[in-house]
Amino acid sequence: MSTSVQQQQDTRILVTFDVDGTLVRSVGANSAERNRWHHLAFAAGMKEVFDIIDADVTAIPHHGMTDMLIARDLAVHYGCPPEEVTDDKVAAVMKVMDKFGREHFDKFGEGLEILPGVHSLLKTLSENYKDKVIVGLVTGNVESIGWAKMRALGIEQYFTTDPIRVGAFGGNDSPYRTELVRMARSKADSAFPDIGKHFHVGDAPSDIEAAIDGGAFAIGVTTGTFTAEQLDSVQQATSEN
Repeated sequence: MSTSVQQQQDTRILVTFDVDGTLVRSVGANSAERNRWHHLAFAAGMKEVFDIIDADVTAIPHHGMTDMLIARDLAVHYGCPPEEVTDDKVAAVMKVMDKFGREHFDKFGEGLEILPGVHSLLKTLSENYKDKVIVGLVTGNVESIGWAKMRALGIEQYFTTDPIRVGAFGGNDSPYRTELVRMARSKADSAFPDIGKHFHVGDAPSDIEAAIDGGAFAIGVTTGTFTAEQLDSVQQATSEN
């Protein structure tokens, strides 16, 4: 066996997943029920920081966006002058949302369900390939909310936790998905120096672009609102997203 082949067999694989539309989907009779507690977290943050009452995140297009960028657009939608929606204020909204996620972590399964095949895939990776595959999250969610969804839906235990929990989050680490992919890889490398390939799985063109620009292999899934043709159209990404 050649040295290069042996090295490939000895290296680990990092697999990171987007959350909404990739691992889980919103369910409910109306927008108030779908992804209910994440939307309530936005409302809490917007009220405390911008004094906006009952902010409704569904009032703006937001699929594929990170929580930081959603909060910025939501504040402008409700009449805040763009120049007053500063980075510090957006960070303050994220802080409120992060606290909200930790305080209500057991409720974040309401208005969500696991997509078909996700449970069995994560279980297989965790149990059959534990020494070979590192499983983490790269999502636009605030960190506490992303993990609260995993816990509430019964799949948190399938993500790698020893020696660290791998992930990067659009409410804590960066508003840009490309940076999140890079950051997740960097965090993983700090604990697992033998990582070879990194695969990132997502349902939106922004996920595919982030994987390409972030140095990972992109895996697109048509479990969200985008078609295979839309995902395939992303050939080479050249801008932050």
